Amino acid sequence: MEAAGGGRPGVAAVVLAAGASARWGLRGPKSLAPIDGRPALEHVASTARSAGCDPVVAVVGSPEVAERLGGAAGIDRLVVHPEWGAGRTGSLRAGLEQVPRGSAAVVWPVDVPFVRTDTVAHLIRRAGRESLAVWVTPTLNGLGGHPIVLTSAGVALALRLPVDTPLRDAPFRRGLGEHRIPVDDPGVIDNTNYPEEFGAAERAWRARESIR
Repeated sequence: MEAAGGGRPGVAAVVLAAGASARWGLRGPKSLAPIDGRPALEHVASTARSAGCDPVVAVVGSPEVAERLGGAAGIDRLVVHPEWGAGRTGSLRAGLEQVPRGSAAVVWPVDVPFVRTDTVAHLIRRAGRESLAVWVTPTLNGLGGHPIVLTSAGVALALRLPVDTPLRDAPFRRGLGEHRIPVDDPGVIDNTNYPEEFGAAERAWRARESIR
């Protein structure tokens, strides 16, 4: 999966941030939570870019959020998907429709922002070597996490799914499926559904980064 300059389709990124962030109360959308002085969505997009993703597509749920993210570094295309409530696959499809034909795609929910660049790059390399994978999933101590990497076959499959059908329920051709890749990065399972979880995950991430 080489970059476009290498004559083959590369790897895009689709950052999913179209949810309601209802569990964040009055703090506003999770995608705008600050990490090192910039919105979480911009932080994730920049990490994806540093890992080699191109283009980086972000999917948000409202024009208001899109306006507040205008000009954010690392984001090539900002897609507003107001019908996100019909199913997460709808948001995924809205992003994948902006991905060049034949590309693989890193699919990264903004809920999991504290993943290292080298972890994402490793997942991309492994996806390129897994000929029978529809997608690869990072795991830590047996727990599946994010971001996942859809192969080009996985992108094509996801684009055909109904908006209310989760990717995990997609029908695979015989021999194809998910490949789980162990990684040494707690960030892949640090899901930040609540502000308290976000704060704890950020502190743990900073502690890990300080000893690298």
